Order: sequence, then C-alpha cells, then structure tokens
Amino acid sequence: MKRVFVPLLFLVAACGGPREGAGDLVGVERLPEERRALLVAYGSGGDAWEAARAAALADPAATRFLVENLMLEMMRSYDAFAARTDPRAHAAFVRAEEELARLGAAAAPELVELGAVGDGIVADLATRTLVRIGRDALAPTVGALERPDPRVRRRMAELLGRLPHGGDGETEVREALRQRILGDDEWIVRAESARALGLRGARDTETRATRLVLERAIVDDDPAVRRSAAEGLAALGDPEAIPALANALSRAVSDGDVKLVTTVERSLSTLAGDRRSRTPQQWLDFWRERRSKRERR
Repeated sequence: MKRVFVPLLFLVAACGGPREGAGDLVGVERLPEERRALLVAYGSGGDAWEAARAAALADPAATRFLVENLMLEMMRSYDAFAARTDPRAHAAFVRAEEELARLGAAAAPELVELGAVGDGIVADLATRTLVRIGRDALAPTVGALERPDPRVRRRMAELLGRLPHGGDGETEVREALRQRILGDDEWIVRAESARALGLRGARDTETRATRLVLERAIVDDDPAVRRSAAEGLAALGDPEAIPALANALSRAVSDGDVKLVTTVERSLSTLAGDRRSRTPQQWLDFWRERRSKRERR
C-alpha cells in the first residue's frame, strides 16, 4: 500500500481564520474535514491531488491555506534536507517548490511577503520560487517596491532584475524602477534598481527610455549608484549610451574614482564591442565616427 504523507503542523491562518493569526501552528487532527482531505490528497498525489488542487483554487480561503502550507512544507523540508535528518526531505522540498511555482499568480503575493519579511535562506527560497513563477510574480513584486524598509525595496529591485519581461505591463515595471532610481532616499535601493532596470531593458525592443534614466543615474551623488548605472547601461546593450559613458569616464578620472573608471571602461568596451583602451575624448571621437558611418549607409 502506498504510504500517504501528511505534514504534522499547519498554519492556523490558512484555515480561514484572521490574517493576524498567521504563523500559529495546529495539529492536522484539528483541521476542518475539507482541509484534512486536501492534505491527504497532496500526500497521495496523482489524480486525487490534481482534482483537489483544482477545487482549492476555486476557493480563495482554500487557496490561501494551500499556499501557506506549501510554503511551510518547503521551508521545513529544506531545513531537514540541509541538516540531513530525513532522507525524504529533498524530494519533499522539490515537490513543494514545484507546486508553488505551478500555482503561479495564486502563490506569488504570499511568496513576495515571505521574501520581504524573511531573512537569509527563507528569503532566498521565496525569491527562487518567484523566479520560477515568472511574469505572474511581477505585480506583487512591483508593489513591494513601496515598502518602508529599504532592505525590502532593495531585495524586490534585485528580484525584478531576474524576472521576465512583463509584456503589456512592462511600462509599469519600468516606471516603478525609474522612481526608485531617481527618487529613493537610500543609495542601495537606487543602485540595485539601476542594475535591475538595465537587465530588464535588455529584454525590451525599445531601449531609449531605459537608457535615458540610467544616463541620469550615472551622475548620482553616490558612487555605488553611478557604478550600478554604468553596469546597467552595459547590460542594456544600447550603443547610444557611449557618449554619456565617455563623459562619466572623464568625470571619474578627474575625481580620481578608480572603481568608477574601471566600471565605465568595462561598460564602454562592452557596448563598443572593442576592448581597446581609450581616453574620454577618444571614446567620443570613436562614437562620432561610428555614427557617421552608420548615417552614410
């Protein structure tokens, strides 16, 4: 007979109770019958689980119950796997993560919350699963960019750099990052947002709007933000940024900012497809010559 696996502890809040109770645990025997049946179906797998999952997704309370308990299972089984205390833990972890990714938009808001409030491994696990979810994770991640904690904003910006293009919703994502780059009080948020915007812009067919934002960020008051903006421009891959980078190189040389000089030179080489070392003026001359050749074609 196939063994039915049912985790021992589950979240009170997911049983339809108030959100304030999130994090409290109860024994499976205290769950309502329909919740116990859902967990038994999860342990059984197969057609029974497919049907139970579909039914749960039709009920917001059941969906919340399922998502929160899958997150708990993912974290607990990861801990057991890392500690090598249970030979079944790795399989349990992989399955819980896969189920959360499959739930997509239904799981994304809870995972973003876990990524926002969690630390270390917990946040990493949530982020990893959100990357697997992909486009459906964009909206809740963008929303979390408004959180008061700069550590959360930085983490969400980093996640946006890893998530796929938003299609028709990409403009909203770009604008959210633009606001962080040009208006956030914390340099670490501006820096991470600049890097993320460059990565996202590289997946877009129109790069001008992104390039202009990053060109503004390359004169930010903070040197780390300036470096991130240069890296973002390199990731963006738009050669039209060469003049702005050449001017940034000139300023970095004058300021004696060795780190920025190195970063900008690397970005210029990437965009030019040419590793040759040049002075700022030589880069400007290089760009004028390239543009002239292009216009003559």
